[in-house]
Amino acid sequence: MDRETLHSTSHGGTDDCTELAAAFLAELKRYCANRLRTAVAQGVIRRGMYSADDLTDEVYLRVCRQAGKVGPEDLDRVKIEMFRTANTLLDEIINTESVSLQGLNIGDVLRDELRALEEKYTIDAEGELIPYEDLDDISYQQEKEGAELQLLEPGFEDELIKALDLEESVIRADDRFRHRLASLYLNLPAMSRILLDLSTRGGLTVEEIARVCTLETEEVRQTITLVRRHFHAAGLGRS
Repeated sequence: MDRETLHSTSHGGTDDCTELAAAFLAELKRYCANRLRTAVAQGVIRRGMYSADDLTDEVYLRVCRQAGKVGPEDLDRVKIEMFRTANTLLDEIINTESVSLQGLNIGDVLRDELRALEEKYTIDAEGELIPYEDLDDISYQQEKEGAELQLLEPGFEDELIKALDLEESVIRADDRFRHRLASLYLNLPAMSRILLDLSTRGGLTVEEIARVCTLETEEVRQTITLVRRHFHAAGLGRS
């Protein structure tokens, strides 16, 4: 059943879940697309295996089937449920990530990640610790060997620079700094990266993220603050 079929068989007017969901489908799709793109970049899934459009449609259908008759006052509840359902589906798809969140206490996972973020290292795909300054050596070696430097999608790169208060002129001046930004992002601990994605691509507030992920608001705020410091400590922040 596609969106049009669902819409035609559900309640009409402003009490229709489909009308409410339309207000933030674009943000939901951007969030899903970014997590899938990251999984491809990390080698977790093959390119083209999953579509952000299909995933967003599945979330849309699941939530609106279960929501029943709703009104404008339910907009916030529907929004949270849409992102929560998207997270569940994405975690099912990306079930070979380095940190599996299935069956674990998210708060405990996050506390372990916060300790890791306070170190002056990042972690590569093989789980090895890499000092920040060595990221440039890695990108230099890739460049010398003719390998393509791994960079983020430009629109998302812009969002990260703004959200994390990074020095745009430094990053734009040299693709090595863009590579460093991409490496730091892709090697973030799994849950911390999800919270950052919900904030940037999903456009959610700290309070909304906490509700989607069943966390305390202060845990989310502290994580995003530490992620920002993590990028600044790597030489990408404003001086």
